Amino acid sequence: MRRPTLVLLFLIFTVLSLTLVRSTLSNSISPNGVVLGQIEEQTSQYKKDNLDLQQEYFTKASLTNVASEAARLGFVEKKTTFSLSDSVPIALKR
Repeated sequence: MRRPTLVLLFLIFTVLSLTLVRSTLSNSISPNGVVLGQIEEQTSQYKKDNLDLQQEYFTKASLTNVASEAARLGFVEKKTTFSLSDSVPIALKR
Protein backbone atom coordinates (compact mmCIF):
# COMPACT_ATOMS: atom_id res chain seq x y z
CA MET A 1 0.00 0.00 0.00
CA ARG A 2 2.85 2.29 0.66
CA ARG A 3 4.42 1.88 -2.80
CA PRO A 4 1.42 3.13 -4.90
CA THR A 5 1.10 6.14 -2.63
CA LEU A 6 4.73 7.09 -3.14
CA VAL A 7 4.41 6.68 -6.91
CA LEU A 8 1.24 8.79 -6.91
CA LEU A 9 2.91 11.52 -4.83
CA PHE A 10 5.97 11.45 -7.09
CA LEU A 11 3.81 11.83 -10.20
CA ILE A 12 1.84 14.71 -8.67
CA PHE A 13 5.07 16.43 -7.61
CA THR A 14 6.52 15.94 -11.13
CA VAL A 15 3.40 17.38 -12.79
CA LEU A 16 3.38 20.40 -10.48
CA SER A 17 7.08 21.09 -10.95
CA LEU A 18 6.84 20.77 -14.74
CA THR A 19 3.82 23.11 -14.74
CA LEU A 20 5.77 25.62 -12.67
CA VAL A 21 8.79 25.41 -15.01
CA ARG A 22 6.56 25.79 -18.06
CA SER A 23 4.80 28.88 -16.70
CA THR A 24 8.13 30.41 -15.68
CA LEU A 25 9.57 29.89 -19.14
CA SER A 26 6.42 31.22 -20.82
CA ASN A 27 6.55 34.37 -18.72
CA SER A 28 10.21 34.92 -19.48
CA ILE A 29 9.67 34.45 -23.23
CA SER A 30 6.55 36.64 -23.59
CA PRO A 31 8.30 40.05 -23.25
CA ASN A 32 10.77 38.93 -25.90
CA GLY A 33 7.92 38.90 -28.43
CA VAL A 34 7.42 42.64 -28.01
CA VAL A 35 11.14 43.27 -28.38
CA LEU A 36 11.23 41.00 -31.42
CA GLY A 37 8.38 42.98 -33.00
CA GLN A 38 10.24 46.24 -32.45
CA ILE A 39 13.43 44.79 -33.92
CA GLU A 40 11.57 43.53 -37.00
CA GLU A 41 9.95 46.95 -37.43
CA GLN A 42 13.34 48.66 -37.24
CA THR A 43 14.79 46.14 -39.68
CA SER A 44 12.05 46.79 -42.21
CA GLN A 45 12.56 50.55 -41.81
CA TYR A 46 16.30 50.18 -42.37
CA LYS A 47 15.68 48.06 -45.47
CA LYS A 48 13.35 50.75 -46.84
CA ASP A 49 15.93 53.45 -46.09
CA ASN A 50 18.62 51.38 -47.82
CA LEU A 51 16.45 51.04 -50.93
CA ASP A 52 15.80 54.79 -50.95
CA LEU A 53 19.51 55.56 -50.58
CA GLN A 54 20.39 53.03 -53.27
CA GLN A 55 17.90 54.63 -55.66
CA GLU A 56 19.29 58.08 -54.88
CA TYR A 57 22.85 56.83 -55.44
CA PHE A 58 21.97 55.26 -58.78
CA THR A 59 20.26 58.46 -59.86
CA LYS A 60 23.24 60.62 -58.95
CA ALA A 61 25.76 58.19 -60.43
CA SER A 62 23.96 57.82 -63.75
CA LEU A 63 25.85 58.87 -66.85
CA THR A 64 23.33 61.52 -67.83
CA ASN A 65 23.49 63.14 -64.42
CA VAL A 66 27.30 63.04 -64.34
CA ALA A 67 27.48 64.48 -67.87
CA SER A 68 25.04 67.29 -67.09
CA GLU A 69 26.89 68.15 -63.86
CA ALA A 70 30.22 68.13 -65.70
CA ALA A 71 28.81 70.47 -68.34
CA ARG A 72 27.31 72.72 -65.68
CA LEU A 73 30.61 72.93 -63.80
CA GLY A 74 32.60 73.56 -66.96
CA PHE A 75 34.53 70.33 -67.25
CA VAL A 76 33.30 69.65 -70.79
CA GLU A 77 34.62 71.53 -73.79
CA LYS A 78 32.01 73.25 -75.85
CA LYS A 79 31.86 71.67 -79.25
CA THR A 80 31.24 74.04 -82.07
CA THR A 81 28.70 73.05 -84.61
CA PHE A 82 29.57 73.27 -88.24
CA SER A 83 27.52 73.24 -91.38
CA LEU A 84 28.34 73.12 -95.04
CA SER A 85 27.63 76.42 -96.70
CA ASP A 86 27.71 75.12 -100.24
CA SER A 87 26.07 71.91 -101.21
CA VAL A 88 28.50 69.38 -102.54
CA PRO A 89 27.22 67.10 -105.28
CA ILE A 90 27.18 63.47 -104.33
CA ALA A 91 27.82 62.18 -107.81
CA LEU A 92 29.05 63.84 -110.97
CA LYS A 93 26.50 64.36 -113.69
CA ARG A 94 27.49 62.87 -117.05
